Amino acid sequence: MNTKTEYEQLCPTDKNPYRLYPNNFNVTPILYDFSLAPDLQKNTFEGNMTMTVQNGNDYEIKCMFFNGEELNIHEVTVYSMDAEKNKYDFPVKSLTYNIETLQYRLEFYNKMHTWEPYYVHIRYSGKIRTDLRGLYASTYKDKLGNSHKMALTQFESADARNMIPCLDEPKFKAKFKATIRMEGSLYNDYTVLFNMPSTKKEALPNGGFVIEFEETPKMSSYLLALVIGELDSISITQNNRKYSIWAPVNQANEAAYALSITPNITEYYENLFGIDYPLPKMDLVAIPDFRAGAMENWGLITFRAAYLLLTGDTTTSVKQYIALVIAHEIMHQWSGNLVSPSWWNNLWLSESFAAFFEYRAVAAVDNSFQVWDAFVSDTWAPSMSVDAFPNSRAISPNEDDVNTVDEIEAMFDTITYSKGASILRMFLSAYGDNFDKWITAHFKQSLYSTANTSTFFSALSTLDLPEEQTKHLSNWILHGGYPYITVEESNGKCVFTQERFLTHEPPSGARSSPLWNVPITYTTTNFVSSKTFFMSDRTLTIDCPNFLKLNSESLGFYRARYTPERISTLRSLVKNQLENNLNGLSESDRANLADDIFSMARAGFINFGDALSFALAFQQEKSYVVWKIIIGHVHYMASILQSESVYRSVRFYALDLFRHISNDLGTVEIASETNERKSLRGAILRQMVFFEDSSVIDTLNSNFDANYTLIAPNLRLAHYEAVAMRRGATAYDLLMDVFDHVSESDQKNILYGLTQTREAHVLKSTLEFVMESGKVRSQDGAYVIRQASRSSIGADLTWDWVRENFQRIVWTFNSRIISGRLVPGVTSRFSSSIRYSEVESFLSSRTPAVALAVALEQISENIHFKAYNMRDLSSWLSLHNYDSPPFSH
Repeated sequence: MNTKTEYEQLCPTDKNPYRLYPNNFNVTPILYDFSLAPDLQKNTFEGNMTMTVQNGNDYEIKCMFFNGEELNIHEVTVYSMDAEKNKYDFPVKSLTYNIETLQYRLEFYNKMHTWEPYYVHIRYSGKIRTDLRGLYASTYKDKLGNSHKMALTQFESADARNMIPCLDEPKFKAKFKATIRMEGSLYNDYTVLFNMPSTKKEALPNGGFVIEFEETPKMSSYLLALVIGELDSISITQNNRKYSIWAPVNQANEAAYALSITPNITEYYENLFGIDYPLPKMDLVAIPDFRAGAMENWGLITFRAAYLLLTGDTTTSVKQYIALVIAHEIMHQWSGNLVSPSWWNNLWLSESFAAFFEYRAVAAVDNSFQVWDAFVSDTWAPSMSVDAFPNSRAISPNEDDVNTVDEIEAMFDTITYSKGASILRMFLSAYGDNFDKWITAHFKQSLYSTANTSTFFSALSTLDLPEEQTKHLSNWILHGGYPYITVEESNGKCVFTQERFLTHEPPSGARSSPLWNVPITYTTTNFVSSKTFFMSDRTLTIDCPNFLKLNSESLGFYRARYTPERISTLRSLVKNQLENNLNGLSESDRANLADDIFSMARAGFINFGDALSFALAFQQEKSYVVWKIIIGHVHYMASILQSESVYRSVRFYALDLFRHISNDLGTVEIASETNERKSLRGAILRQMVFFEDSSVIDTLNSNFDANYTLIAPNLRLAHYEAVAMRRGATAYDLLMDVFDHVSESDQKNILYGLTQTREAHVLKSTLEFVMESGKVRSQDGAYVIRQASRSSIGADLTWDWVRENFQRIVWTFNSRIISGRLVPGVTSRFSSSIRYSEVESFLSSRTPAVALAVALEQISENIHFKAYNMRDLSSWLSLHNYDSPPFSH
């Protein structure tokens, strides 16, 4: 029996106040046909929208809901149309707005029939924002010092509602048609870009123009994009498609590299998936002020300028990063745009895919980079670290756990990007060609529609794989965490056992440990990879007569727990290989081995002193990727113990560890060197500065004094840090004299360098400069503040400064930058229960619960590390004569 009243059936109350879908009363959008008249001087706009909708329910309704934020709606009229295109008024009874949920409720006198189109015309106005979301304003200066103003959009995840009234959820795909009116001669030289090509442009009598654009394919609202400004461009047409790179005035020449790889990356994906990119053009735009690294808007991809343009100051690692970011955003044209996540708990189907396939694309089109080795240090290792927390979330959590904007924004994290990418890489290694068939089947079953985790795994069933390869497979996506594999060897056999790996036990003591289907591989004593064994139960026994090391090439998302005898064997092997330049373990295997040993020590499975001893086997290592892993662990140890008496010994140990490679590399870059060696020199010099090697610091200061403009881009940050550390109170004025004479990317290096000062007033002056100078873009300022908290004097000072200036920080920066980057970063090195309580008390009412939880879990990990490792660490350092130099051991 249906107990609902007729009114409740025709216009029911919300099931979930923050969602339009899956509430079962709403309409389906078909087309948004809008015109916009922006005024960049007043930062306002006027808009007209005709929204074509259908009642997609199997019953009649008398209301509809749509989103809007900070829009002034002046008039709403609705009409229907018969087969002969005759219009009929459809009277509006009321329009109400819920400021908490950002939803309009539009109620009618009559019933909306099922599957008939209705046309909702809305006349409205709004403000061009200044906080890097919605339709927002940006300014920049060209190379001649002339100022230029822009307006552009950033709508992901829920900010299209700032520019147009719409059903602003990914499930509601529709087509968009835009007309933009730029009124006044001020705009005569402006360019207006939209997702699609323009169809008509007409000059206005008093200056300016009106431009109309083609209708988009069916897509989610967050992919809508608009860029308005004075821009230069370079273009190429390849296989009948036009590719253009747009940049600030006089900077288009810096886009040559981006243009050279963009068509090839696009065609790589087309060939891989057998699905063409469906739009007639692809524009990439360099934006001075941009919150994200880049945004995949369909056909109009926007980038932070530093991630698209190559300048004379671009380092080797940044050039590689530019290639990866471009490949990431182009991959989204399939994963995210052509097939979108049905809701944000399924974001991994967009972001994990792009974060993985970017590496495949760059490896295919530019072999000057060693991207798969970089994957281990930049993607795999960081996600393993974060996912080892007891409360680590699933890649795809329950839909009901992701509702508010804060909860949606929290999904854009290391778990979604890096863990998701690492799981997909593991699937590729396990399934080979079947993996690409699986991905293509997933795309083809949901073209121009949406998908979720369930539909993704349903596509796997088309491949007819044996059960041992698919059992428990979805647990990698639906559960947080990952396993460690205990290895027991006996008479040519290996017994593997899986349990969940945690850096510290949860407060309850309960360790949830689902079963994962683990693709087991191992490296043999001949240094080749074994075949894959699928471990879908708690234990697995196999023949392994030539076993050397688990997880060949770091392809699996799990850790290895070895016996003390195996650890000793591996240490000797690595040391002998590196000292005698022998064939042996690959870079990825060595990086994986170092990461596993340190991580197992942090979790208490082996003594931390054994990890420090193991690291010394790498003193003659030449791989940037391996050193990046080791540097991360040594830096973590140092930062947690910086205020402890044992830190002096930690410092001497670090200098001993890095000294051989530092001497080998020197302090001057050689043009003919490999990209890897250039990057490694910069990284090692920074460690020698951080751990206060006087000789290196003196040399870098001398280089700076001689002529700072001659310092190679890869080495500038190390030099700026050395100046800040050595020059004391004068460092600030000295580096600020340089600041206005270098590129924007190098200005960030100067600010990062200043955070390494040992003078409190210099650090405070740097923080105030970030806030008040007007010379630091808001997307960069949060990183500088976070970096300040990681210096030897910065953790407490920066935290005190943030608390004193919190409201000012909120006014200056985008609130999502504060919660996502600044808060967890500034508190990430605290290691006492007092600081834990202090952070919890201060931030509980000032930052989203998700961001606070991340910050508190990191502090818990630090407290655990200090409590369980400091005594063993101190004893080992003393035993090996690291109490004071010189070192003998």
